[in-house]
Amino acid sequence: MTDAEILNIMYGHACGFSSVVQFAGDDAVIAFAREVLEAAGYEQVVRSESNPEPGYEEQLGVFISRADETLKRD
Repeated sequence: MTDAEILNIMYGHACGFSSVVQFAGDDAVIAFAREVLEAAGYEQVVRSESNPEPGYEEQLGVFISRADETLKRD
C-alpha cells in the first residue's frame, strides 16, 4: 500500500485540515483505520463471546509471522 493510497483514504474520513488532521470523532478514526487495514489486506475479525480476543501468545505469534512475511518481501 502506498503513502498516496493511505492519504486518499484519510481525506475521505477527515473533517478538517490545518497543521493537524481532524476527525469528527472516535468513529471516524476507527473507520479510517479499518479502511486502511482492509486496503492493506488484513482480515478484520469481529470478536464475540464465541470468538473471544486472542491471548498474548497468539497475538505475538501473528505479529512475528507478519513481520517475517514483510522481511521476505523486502
